Amino acid sequence: FTPACKEVDVSPLQCGLCECLYHPREFRHELTTAMIMKCHDMLQTAGMPLSWSRSSRLLEKDSSTYANLRCCNDCFRLYQELLDLFGTTRAAAPLLGVPVSAASGLKMPQQTACTG
Repeated sequence: FTPACKEVDVSPLQCGLCECLYHPREFRHELTTAMIMKCHDMLQTAGMPLSWSRSSRLLEKDSSTYANLRCCNDCFRLYQELLDLFGTTRAAAPLLGVPVSAASGLKMPQQTACTG
């Protein structure tokens, strides 16, 4: 006698950064609300804001509490790569004579319209 396997209905969970829905087994990482807000800020500073703004769900949380939110693999990798990028930028900026803000990292130059 072999018991029949029951499929368990698993509700998808929302990524704390991109807010997409995934199966729970897809979440191998966590970011704090402060880390997620830093990711948004780094992208904004680099002139590449996310296509979605900080959700009201995220803004309702106090980033100083450092609550952990599950995030998908792609968002976790994005966060790690942004940290590497801004770290390298801060290290290279003085050598290149580029101004750096200690609070937000590289200040990207404003693009001007080309005429001609």
